[in-house]
Amino acid sequence: MESIIKELRFLNSKITDRVLYLMKFSICDKVFSDTMINYLRLVKIKKDVTKYTQLLEKIENHLLKKSCFNFVIHNIPEFAVVSATNKCERIGYTHIRDTFEQFGNIDKFDIVCGTVYMKYSDNTIPLYTHNTVNNMMIGNQIIRTIVV
Repeated sequence: MESIIKELRFLNSKITDRVLYLMKFSICDKVFSDTMINYLRLVKIKKDVTKYTQLLEKIENHLLKKSCFNFVIHNIPEFAVVSATNKCERIGYTHIRDTFEQFGNIDKFDIVCGTVYMKYSDNTIPLYTHNTVNNMMIGNQIIRTIVV
């Protein structure tokens, strides 16, 4: 499945990169994988961006459920004003880690195309964090969070 997804990357590079990243941590069930491959072959023929995006969102959700991550943040901006310095800075690992460690210990996290995949050590923390920060603004973008 990975090879056909790589071939279709030109249709939506951001979600493609996120799915390929998640494939490093988990694998799809055989039946699910075979079904998605058949749909992806149709998308390859039609070059349908909307259908490709929908399929990759399904694959991403499937992989997330099987992965080590228990919290996801979508729509992280590339730049934002840091309140401590009042300067516009590139949002990176340090900013995300320092902000979200306020909620609990983070075992693992990574940023891929404006999406943060995170694993809190305590499984009760993601729901609390989600209820606190979902639909808040970072910079000029509203972030969306998901508890896996």
